[in-house]
Amino acid sequence: MENYYAALLPAMEGGYLVLFAECPRAFTYGEDLADALENAADVLALEAQVRAEEQREMPPAASFEEVVAFAAASMQEDGIDRSRDFLVRAVPVCGAPA
Repeated sequence: MENYYAALLPAMEGGYLVLFAECPRAFTYGEDLADALENAADVLALEAQVRAEEQREMPPAASFEEVVAFAAASMQEDGIDRSRDFLVRAVPVCGAPA
C-alpha cells in the first residue's frame, strides 16, 4: 500500500481544503483536521477505484518536498493568507488493486 501526501490548506471560511499534487481531480474539504484526513482517505480511495475501472494506474507518489512546494504554490495562487500554516500528511491508498 503506497502513501500519498495530502496538502491540507487552511480554507478562508475555516477548516481545510485537501489537495493531492499527483491527482488534481481528487480534492476534498474538512471542517477540522480529523474530518479533513478522513475525507482525504475517502477521496484517494475513490480516485484509485476510478483509475482501476479505467485500467489506469495511480501516478507515482510525490515526495514530501514536492508536496510542500505544491501546497505553497496553491496557496499563493488562491490568495490564501500565508500567515496560517498549511499541513502535509501521509494518506495511504486504500481500495487500490494489488
